[in-house]
Amino acid sequence: MDTNSWALGLIMLLLAILVWRSGCRCQAGRSWMLEKKVDSILKHLNIEVDLSPVDREILDLLKAGKKIEAIKLYRARSGSGLKEAKDYVEQLQG
Repeated sequence: MDTNSWALGLIMLLLAILVWRSGCRCQAGRSWMLEKKVDSILKHLNIEVDLSPVDREILDLLKAGKKIEAIKLYRARSGSGLKEAKDYVEQLQG
């Protein structure tokens, strides 16, 4: 009986870790989606917002023709996935 309790506890712990990790990925995706929505609203209302230092660095890399480096920089700073970073950089590119 004691062995079953340990096995059940271990399984519950592993499930909790899996749920927690999937939640972390969801939060990153949600924040990216919120950012895109806010950007769309600002664009629709013709409101200009001062760019962050990271955005300026990304724009500088884009002007130098270094799109891949710009995507890598955004991924490193934001923790986003490849597709999200590529979409963000392309949005900045115009």
